Amino acid sequence: MKVRGVIFDVGGTLIWSNHDKFEEACAWFAVNAFRSHGFRGDSGALWRELLAVRRDFSKEGLSYRQIHTTRWAIGEVAARHKLTLENELLEEIENAFVTPEAHGSVALPGICELIWWLAGRVKLELVSNTRSHLLVEKTLEHLGVREVFDLLVTSTSCGWRKPSPHIFQRVLDAWGLPADQIVMIGDSPTKDSAGAKALGMRTIWLSLDAPETSSPADAEAHTPLDIPGMLSLWGVAN
Repeated sequence: MKVRGVIFDVGGTLIWSNHDKFEEACAWFAVNAFRSHGFRGDSGALWRELLAVRRDFSKEGLSYRQIHTTRWAIGEVAARHKLTLENELLEEIENAFVTPEAHGSVALPGICELIWWLAGRVKLELVSNTRSHLLVEKTLEHLGVREVFDLLVTSTSCGWRKPSPHIFQRVLDAWGLPADQIVMIGDSPTKDSAGAKALGMRTIWLSLDAPETSSPADAEAHTPLDIPGMLSLWGVAN
């Protein structure tokens, strides 16, 4: 069956996993955004609060529901300081918060070349578990590949986290393609491979930045450079 759509994960697939190493810088960027809009309290205390809220509250609820987001954390801290933030201002502060992480993202070797090779051959989509949809947008812009993706589905935008079938169903609904004509590429055997296979999609496990040693995926790619050959065998034209 010809491949007509390819889905990518983000962390560990498009970019090296960063394991929250940017969160302190992100919180400082958010503090500066707060101050630019009139906050005159203790900046250090505000920074610590932003970090604590991000670290202490779960991002995943029952049945893989997305429950807390970066924007929610910013609003929670603002409310503690009796600050009322309209949606536009919340988005501005969230944008500041995610900037260091997005701009610090480093693409896996060969992944951008793979994306451009696929552009125009198949539909491209991204499915990501994240606390911030804006972070994903800015990361793709930083990598220079945002324009080639037809749609971005994140756990923040749809309310469900991988491996929930709901987040993958968004792709099927948007594209109107049979599941077996879609390939999911990701580094997580459970969230990416098992989640997509449950709906009948074909899967490639990108094991370069993955801690696991096995996956239920249909194929394993050690690096992005292995993937064009696999997709060609499955029906993507050279």
